[in-house]
Formats: sequence, C-alpha cells, structure tokens
Amino acid sequence: MPSRFNYSLYLSLSLSLSLRIMSCEAARARRRAESQVLIDMSQLLPLPSSLRPQLDKPSIIRLTISYLRIHTLLSDRELGERREERKREMGETDLYLRILGGFVVVVATEGDMIYLSDNIREYMGLTQVELMGHSIYDFTHPCDHKEIRDNLDLTAGVEGKAANKWQREFLMRMKCTVTHKGRTVNLRSAGWRVLQCRGCLKVCVSGPSLTCVLFTCQPLSLTHTLLHTHTFTSRHSMDMRFTYCDQR
Repeated sequence: MPSRFNYSLYLSLSLSLSLRIMSCEAARARRRAESQVLIDMSQLLPLPSSLRPQLDKPSIIRLTISYLRIHTLLSDRELGERREERKREMGETDLYLRILGGFVVVVATEGDMIYLSDNIREYMGLTQVELMGHSIYDFTHPCDHKEIRDNLDLTAGVEGKAANKWQREFLMRMKCTVTHKGRTVNLRSAGWRVLQCRGCLKVCVSGPSLTCVLFTCQPLSLTHTLLHTHTFTSRHSMDMRFTYCDQR
C-alpha cells in the first residue's frame, strides 16, 4: 500500500511538472510571437532606422495608434488627389514652420496628441516621438486644462457665427526642458513655456470617426518665471474687455 501511494504521488508530481513545463513553453512561444509582431510594427513606422531599436513595447503601440489615426485624418481626402502638389507642399512645410516661429500639433478631442511637427524639439526640448500618443494634459499646466478642454470640445465656438464655429485660439503652458541659457534638462526638472495656440476643428466624415483640433503653437516671450511672481496672463478684445484671464 505505501509503495502504491508513493507511485501515485510520483505520477501526480510528474504530471504537474509536465503541465508546468508545457505552460512555460507556451508562454515563451507567445512572447516570441509578440516580440516579432512588435518588431514588424516598428519597421513599418516612418521613423529613422537608428531610432527604432530604442523603442520599447508601449512606445511602439503608442506610435502605431497615432500614425493610424493620422492616416485616417489624411485619407479623408480623395486618394491620389493632387499627389505631386502634396510632395511640393511637404517640401515647403519646413519653410512655413521657420516663418511661423513655432510648431504644429494635432490633438484628438479626448486629448491625445496624435501628431506634432518634428521641430518641436527646437522650442520645447521634447521630441516628436516622446510626445506622440500621449495626452496633452500630461504635459500642460493643470490650471490650463479647462481652457484646453473647452477648445477641444466639438460644441465650442462663437454662437451665431458659423465662420468662427471651427476656429480655435487660446493660451497654454507646456512643459519645456530647454532652460533660458539653452541647456537641456530632464523632464522632471522641466519648466513651463507659454504658447499662443491658433487652429481649427477637423471632423473626418469618411472611414473611422475622428474629430481633432489642428493648431500652431508659437512660444511667447513671457516666461513662466514671471508667472511665478505677482503676475497673470489675460487676453482682451479690441475694446480692451477681458476675453480670457487665468486663475491667478
């Protein structure tokens, strides 16, 4: 009887060990397959080849989703329409941005930054890859979140003025890792830079539903060092009435 009990125990342990090994092998196979899928996805991203090996899993997924949404936004126009003209326009984009003295941001209505022009690094110290796919609320001043949210709202705009219904203009403070001396610091030590944002609402009517705001951001000379003192920012109409005032 004791030997039979030991034999049964041995069979039970062997079966348990075999199942555990099979489970580990299956998990390992899933991880290998997942890694290969992520590698394939990273190869499809329109990024420099030197940058792709530096991307981790969350970054690959985040950037892939952003590029898919940008594709939805751009494909709202007819495929093949003005293709040669688009190539010429792409060559002129850098010139426009230099003249503008700022960068371009596309933000979905829920707050995800689905595109930023790559010259954002010149002004904010943060790269396009670092920011794409993240929420704009993670990189802007908490006191400005209501202003941003109001401008991302589909129903925002001037009532009774259809021409202004889609236009957006507001101020916001965004994290900046470039110091006033031109040095670059890490994100934890980042300060704030005041941006003048102007743009319009875009609603995609074909394919997957997507509503976003496209706007340009121009850094103002007013630094956040001043905002920490006894000052505040405001915006006025031509008759000097307040149209915006921060919570200070």
